[in-house]
Amino acid sequence: MKVTVTDPEGDLMNVTFYNETGGTIGSVTNVTNGTRVSVEWSGLQPGTTYKWYVNVTDSYGNVKKSKVWNFTMAPTSGESQ
Repeated sequence: MKVTVTDPEGDLMNVTFYNETGGTIGSVTNVTNGTRVSVEWSGLQPGTTYKWYVNVTDSYGNVKKSKVWNFTMAPTSGESQ
């Protein structure tokens, strides 16, 4: 999962990726303005739909939540869709 983060004032940011059903997927700290940030989400199951979002916090403590994105893992061979 990847996102590009920006801050109007150019502050450093902390980026946290969340599973919509709860739990942190991963975090990246001290991100500079305009940087593309990514984390790996392990333990995903074939044929399952996942929803996730990102919170970005700047150095003043302002938090912005992204929209919720989703994707479906491809089924393993032999599984029907």
